[in-house]
This record gives sequence, C-alpha cells and structure tokens, in this order.
Amino acid sequence: MASIPEKASLEAGLTALERGDYREAITQFESVCTLKLNETFVERAQIGLVKAYSQIGEIEKAIALGETLSQSPNLQTKNWADKTLAKLRDLATPRSRERQNNPPQESRPLPTAPTAAAIVKSPISKNDNTYKWRQAHRASRWGPLPVGVGLASNIRLLWVGQGLTAIALVWWIGFLLKTAEPLFTKILDPLPLLRPILWWRNPTQVVLISLILLLIVSPWLIEAILKYFHNLQPLTIETLSDRSPDAAKILQRFCRQRRLKVPKLGILPTRIPLALTYGNLPQTARIIVSQGLLEQLADDEIATIYATQLGQIVHWDFAVMSLGVLILQIPYIIYWQITKWGDHFSTRIEKPILASLFLSLATLIGNLSYNIYWLLRLPLLWLSRQRLFYSDAEAVAITGNPNALTRALLKIAIGIVDDIHKNQSLNGLLESFQLLIPVEYRQAIALCHRQPDTNFESLLPTDINNPYRQWLTLGSSHPLMGNRLQRLAHYARYWRLPTELDLPTLEPSKPKNKFLWQTQIKNALQTIKSLLLNNHKHLPLVQTALIYSTVFGLGLRLTLWIIGIIAYFTYLGQLVWLSQDQNGDLIIACLAISFGITVLVKINAYFPDIKTATKTERHLPEMLANPTAFPTDSKTIRLEGKLLGRRGISNVLGQDLILQTTTGLVKLHYLSPLGPLGNIWPSMTRPSDFIGQSVKITGWFRRGDTAWIDLETLSSRSKVTCRSYHPVWIAIIALVIATWGAYLTWQT
Repeated sequence: MASIPEKASLEAGLTALERGDYREAITQFESVCTLKLNETFVERAQIGLVKAYSQIGEIEKAIALGETLSQSPNLQTKNWADKTLAKLRDLATPRSRERQNNPPQESRPLPTAPTAAAIVKSPISKNDNTYKWRQAHRASRWGPLPVGVGLASNIRLLWVGQGLTAIALVWWIGFLLKTAEPLFTKILDPLPLLRPILWWRNPTQVVLISLILLLIVSPWLIEAILKYFHNLQPLTIETLSDRSPDAAKILQRFCRQRRLKVPKLGILPTRIPLALTYGNLPQTARIIVSQGLLEQLADDEIATIYATQLGQIVHWDFAVMSLGVLILQIPYIIYWQITKWGDHFSTRIEKPILASLFLSLATLIGNLSYNIYWLLRLPLLWLSRQRLFYSDAEAVAITGNPNALTRALLKIAIGIVDDIHKNQSLNGLLESFQLLIPVEYRQAIALCHRQPDTNFESLLPTDINNPYRQWLTLGSSHPLMGNRLQRLAHYARYWRLPTELDLPTLEPSKPKNKFLWQTQIKNALQTIKSLLLNNHKHLPLVQTALIYSTVFGLGLRLTLWIIGIIAYFTYLGQLVWLSQDQNGDLIIACLAISFGITVLVKINAYFPDIKTATKTERHLPEMLANPTAFPTDSKTIRLEGKLLGRRGISNVLGQDLILQTTTGLVKLHYLSPLGPLGNIWPSMTRPSDFIGQSVKITGWFRRGDTAWIDLETLSSRSKVTCRSYHPVWIAIIALVIATWGAYLTWQT
C-alpha cells in the first residue's frame, strides 16, 4: 500500500503536465522523488520534471536532472535523456554567455530526489496580487495581552465552550441516528444479517464510547489520512530553520518555557498556503504546514502562523476540533471516493442501462454523504469561530508581531484564490479540513479581487460595521476576517506600533465593576430587541423566518392556551382541547405555521423580478465593498465569465460553482427544478456540465458574512440555459411546513 500515494502523485503530475500546469506538476513529481519507493515511478517522475523545468525556463535544473537520467540502466530512458540534453544545452548556451557577463552570486544544484528540506529551501513565490505591503514592524518589548484589550474573553469561557461543543456533538450524532432509524429499519429489516442491532434504538451510549475511542486514536488516523490522500511528509526543526529561523526559535523557546514536547512537524506538498494542528494531548500534537505557506510567506509571517497553532495546543481546543474533523472525514472521503469511482467506471461499462444505473447509485451515495458531512459540521461551528480569536491573541503574545500575522492571513487568502484561478476548481483539502485551517476559502474569494486600485481596507468595513455580523456567521466555520484583522490592529496600537492596515479602533472592554453584569444584560436585551424589530432588513430569509416564527409561534400558542382556559371556565367544551397539549404537538404546529407564513410573506421581496437587473460586472467591486450591504438587499445582477468548479458527479449539487470574471471570483448557489435532490437525476442539465466554459448568469447578489449569487439562469455560448429555482422551492417547502403544522393541529 505504500506505493499508492507515490502512484497517485505521479498520475496527478502527468495530468498537470498535460494541461500546462507546470508548477503543480513539479510539486507532484518532486513528492514522488522524495518517497523513492518505486524506481520506475521515480524515473518517470524525473522525466516529467525535466519537461516541466524546461517549460518554465529553469534550464539548468532540467540539464542537471537530465544528466542523472543519462546514466540510467534503462536503455530507452538513457537514449531519451541524451537527445533531450542536446536540445537543452543549445537553449542554455545564450544564458551561459549572459552569466559570464553577469555572474550570479550563488548557484544551487538540483538534488536528484528532493526531500522535505529541498521543498523548504525552494525559492519564495510572491503572491502579493499587486498589493503593496507596508511591512509594519513588530514590538521591541511585549508580553501577554490582558483581558479587555481585544481578546475574545476570559480563557475559561473557551474551555466551557469546548465542553459544550463535545456534549452537543454527542447529542447531535445520536439525534441524527435516531432520526434516520425508521428509514434504515425499513431498508435493513428484510435482510436478516443487516437488521439494526439493539443500540440503534438508543445510540447515545454507543456514540459516546465510539467518540472516546476515536479521540484516543485521532492523531494517528488523521495523520494516515493526510499521508494516504495528500502525501504528508515529515518536517524537522532543522529543515524548518532553513526557511524560517524565527519559527524554529519560537517553537523551541515556547515549548521549553511551557515544559512541553516540541510538536511533531509535517509538510504537505501543495502550493496552497495552509496550516493545521491536530492531536488529543500536547504530547501527541502535530503541526502541519504546506509547501505553499513556506514559499509565499516571509520568515516572521511563518513564525506567527506557527504561534497560532501553539496557541491552539495550550488552549486545548485542538483536541475537540481534531475529533470533530476526524468524524467529518468519514462522510467526506466516501463522497470524494464514490463520486470519483462513479465517474471513472461508468465510462467503462458497455451497457448504457447499467452505466446509467451505476452512475445514479454513485451520485446518490456520494452526494448523500456530502450532505451528512455538512450536517455533522453544525455542532463544531461556534468553537471553530471562537477559538481563532484566542489563538490569534496568543500568537501576538508569543511573537509581539500582530502586523506579521495580519500579512500572513491576507497572503493565505491570496494564495487560496490564486490556487482556484490556477486549478480552475476548489481543492478538496480546503473543504475537508476547513475547520482546522486559518482562513476559509469563501472569505478568501470575497476578499481578494483583481482590481489594481482595490485595497483590503475597502472590502472590510462590512465585517466590522455590520451590527448583525454575529448572526450572519452562525453557519460559518471562521469569524469575519474584518473582525480578526481589526483586533490585530488593536494589538498593534496597544504596543504603540504602526498598523499594517488602516482599520477603525476597537473599543476595549470596560474594567470589571459591580455594575458590569447589569450593563451586559441591558446591552443583550437591547440587541435582542433590535434583532426582533429589524432582522427582516438585514438577515437572510430563513434566519428571519426562524426568528419571527419563534416569536409569533409562541405567541399563537399562548393565545390558543388562553382561549382553551376561558372555554373550560365557560363550559365551551369544544375548545377546551386548546389548553391541553401533553405531547407538545400544538407548540410544534404553531411554530411550523408561523414559519411557513413568514416565508411566504417575505419571499417576493427577497427575490425581486430579475428582469429589472441592472448591475453588471463593473458594479461587483462596489457591491463587495459596500459597508451597509445585507443579504436582504437582493441586488439583481447580470455577469459574464468562466465557470469554475469540480467536474463530474462530485458537483451535481452545485457544491463547487465559482464564476471567474475579470475583477475576481464570486460563489454561485444553484437549486434544480426538481428541488434539492433533482440534480441526482441522470438526464438533468446541470451547471456543472458547463465547467470550463464561458457563461452568462443572472441572479441575486447577496452580501453577508461572505458574498454569493443565488442563480436565476446560467447560459452557455451554445445557448443552452440552466435555470435555478430558489424562490419556487423555498415557497414549496414553506407551504409544506405550514400544511404539516395545520395537519398536526387537526390531529390534536
């Protein structure tokens, strides 16, 4: 099995070479050479490296590797190398003359089999995206940050949040299993060997035991997943020191001061700048970074990212998140592999009926697993957001360099967007390990645009000034980037440093006093009051409906209860039942009816007539930078661009639909005419059928925690139009929920 990652990297490198993505091909081929498990694979990878190096102009590296191949015992390889070397040396002759006139200061020979050290020492790739960094400096003297200068809150609240998250995760998994019991019982009861066993009917205890076992083995299981699917390689402190001496010193000094074992280090051979930490104890913690992070960030910026990971270790939140992410890998890997196999084998089945049946089954299982992945994320989202505030503050306290962390986060966002542009789709690593990485890809898409006169400050006011920003992030895995960067600017001001970005001042928390709790309660009540009165102006449709249905539903139930009590005392026996609701059916019915009515009343305003669309691509940067934008603004828009995303059945639900315009990227949301499961139908025309093509879209632009477009139509150059049915299906679902509520009332 050890050769599987090597083979996968070789195939990925050959594919990248064919499509002209030479940098990615080099990354994949170098990982094969690093493993050195199969001599045939290594030799093929070296041939690919020669081709890729020559295409990007690194002739000297190609010649050095070609000379190695010319010594190969394989006669075919030797002959190829000899012919190629003659051509490469002809190309190198003018460059040799130029070097004689302008000799370089140093020359680095290419190793035959690159190691992790070779990856770390590779030249820095600038991804600044035309942005001019101020390079604001660090503090000369610093120390721990006191609570009240921008830290999220007392660290004990984070520990309480971890406990509540663990409890919620156990309950949620048990609830999902209990909810799915009737369906699985009907499916498995006819099969004696697969009938549900007794624990299925009361799964909480088994779920708890299973999660404890998974937590115990989580460091090794996650490491195995990263090795098998993403070619994880070990990284030593000495090798890291060659690229970032500051990071190596901080790791050693911090662990020595805290009397901790230096975490095990690793590197992922991908150009996407990433960092993640997992484990169950500080002694088993692993800090993993990517090749892209070491290439695209400066020394002090790399050090701050490592410091954030150390913060997660000492705060212990990495243990709960490691367990959660490990659980998420189960449905995500099923989705990823099943859809991959479905695309691969369906084209090799000769009978069309069997091929269609196989493809439909793979589509159903794969995308059902994807939905389970998204459901399992829900209990983890709050902790995933909050812990980043604490780890950012800890990194600043460790390094005294909030400005470097600001640059690091922004460069990571730029690197993510650059990778999407380059590979024309979203890398699965960004999604499957989303809860562990520093920056979420949707935030990066909304933040990084190609307008030369656009700066980050102009795109962050929405994150900072929106009074409902905390409600808008309820479904997000990361806090708003503007909030994080504003806190970092506040830390810089606390130490009287210039700031990397010009962001509004963060008001510090007031010191503790005996009246503080009264002020906090008063502020909370004012926030709730404002939310109830004004949420229809700011929050998405479903969130608005949930809030209003809770208030109106409880009010309706109270009214019915009062009517039932009055009927009891006035001997109106036909209405006494309104005050009797032992099973809680009337409460559920009132909430359901209120939800359905709210959605039906608000839906026309949320989806205005698309024929009035006047916004075009030139308005997109303005709408992204609008500090008063809300999801309810419903800007109708028409855009043209190239459709990016995954190909095949892995994208039939529109999981990865991104429109590439001349100004940047924007996420697209799609709903088929047959509803949420309609895309599984094999003959359905889907947006994913137009991946890689130039398209025209119309829809409703939304700006919440991130930016997206709810599609109305998507048309290709061949005049084939794919229509989305968001308003229709939201109305249908609301009507069904209201009808169900009426049915419960009638049954009661």
